[in-house]
Amino acid sequence: MPGNLYLTTAEFPAYALADSTDPALVRVASDLVDSFCQRASLLVAQYTERNRLPGGRPVTRATFTPLAVPQGQQTPFVLVRARHGLLRGPNAASLAEMIVPFGGPPEWVTLDPAQVDYNAATGELWLPAGIFGVPYSEVELTYNAGYAEPPEAVKLACAQIIRNVESHPAVNVQAARLDRLQLEYFAGSLLDEDTRRLVAPFVAVRLN
Repeated sequence: MPGNLYLTTAEFPAYALADSTDPALVRVASDLVDSFCQRASLLVAQYTERNRLPGGRPVTRATFTPLAVPQGQQTPFVLVRARHGLLRGPNAASLAEMIVPFGGPPEWVTLDPAQVDYNAATGELWLPAGIFGVPYSEVELTYNAGYAEPPEAVKLACAQIIRNVESHPAVNVQAARLDRLQLEYFAGSLLDEDTRRLVAPFVAVRLN
């Protein structure tokens, strides 16, 4: 399915939409779902983010889920880099000399993506141990996440948004030409309570 269109015209009857429904409304509905979920797309896409690792625990969580392994690959991670923060404790000085370059910020270390354990559904991941067992303080992730096919709840939400658009003359007149700003303006009336409930499980939650 190209782009982020979450319904096809062939699916209109299955979701109680008339065959005469303007196909441009699928784009409107799909964009509204993405905007509400704070995602580029609910389908598989690539993301890059940085997360802090407070308390020296090599555990973090990806913002976008589910983590997806592209065909022919073994892991959802494209690139994983980590770095150490300022060390504390009695051995901090000696370890820092070996790990952190003098006179500059800590260097990024590229990790083997295959060594990163993860839970695809929750986005939780565990990093391998740092140099000399010193925990990392920050990680940068480039990874793939999203659904191979639109979830049923998303299809239902799109169908409901289309019906809301069709019953809202101010939107329907220019549905094919709505831009992101206009979508945000009409979002309050097009994303009713039932629609928000359907897509709530797919809203991206940032860890930090």
